[in-house]
This record gives sequence, C-alpha cells and structure tokens, in this order.
Amino acid sequence: LEFKFKRLPSEGDGGHFSLDTVSFNYTVTDSLFPETNETVTRFTIIQQPQFSAPIGSFFQCMSKQTWKLSDVPDLPTNGSQPDVFVSTSNLKAEAFRASADQNFVGQKSECSADFVPNKVVPIVIGVALAVMIVIALVTFIVGSRRRQSGYQEI
Repeated sequence: LEFKFKRLPSEGDGGHFSLDTVSFNYTVTDSLFPETNETVTRFTIIQQPQFSAPIGSFFQCMSKQTWKLSDVPDLPTNGSQPDVFVSTSNLKAEAFRASADQNFVGQKSECSADFVPNKVVPIVIGVALAVMIVIALVTFIVGSRRRQSGYQEI
C-alpha cells in the first residue's frame, strides 16, 4: 500500500499538501484467495485528491473512510479484476515531514466526517414548541370553563 502526496501551489503561506494517489499492489494466490486458478500480481490505484491540509500540520480522520481503487490503465490484466477497497479509520497523515519522530505535532486538519453537528438548537426549539402547546391547551381549558359558568339556564 502506497500513499503519494502532492504539494499544492499557494501564495503567501507555506502551502498545502494533498493525498493525491493511493496505490495497492497484491499477489493473488490460492493460499490468500481460495478458489482462484491463477497466481498473478495485481495493481490498483486511485488518482484523485482525497484530502488536503496546510504544510507543517497533519491530517486526521477518526471516522471510517472507504476508497474504491481501480485498475491501472497502462497495465494489461488477465480476465476481470475484483473490486478493491481500502478502508481507513483513525488515520493520521503528514507530508514532507522533516522529523523522524513518530508523534504528530502541530496543528491538525480534521476530515468532515469527524464533525458532529450541534444538537442543542433543535432540542431548544422542540422544548419551546412543547411548552407553547401546553400553554395553549391550558388557556383553552381555563377559558372554556369560565364561559360556561357565566351563563344561566332560563
């Protein structure tokens, strides 16, 4: 499994990097893939930016992400290749790193899947609507009893 990063041009700041290519080379054998009739090396690749972050920071995605890889167009294949997916979770990546330290330091850029929407506003609106309905019902019941007591039968 190989990740290739690309430096994105930008003016002023230090720039950004993106995960540009994910390639996966694997060998199909009967011991790894039962019921196969061939022993062949397969190459799959995805060539489109997956995320970007400022240089000097790192990218983090705690959520599960799945990428579908496709055949390498320049290589001939014997028959049809199965779909290949790469799944990641708790992913941290930093490109163009100058340190050999394994700890990620600096500012982190998080993926959109990790952001949890704020649920306070819908809850407050729901409670306010429920209170208004209760007030309307109480007002209706009290008002209808007062009207009945005001009239006498002849």
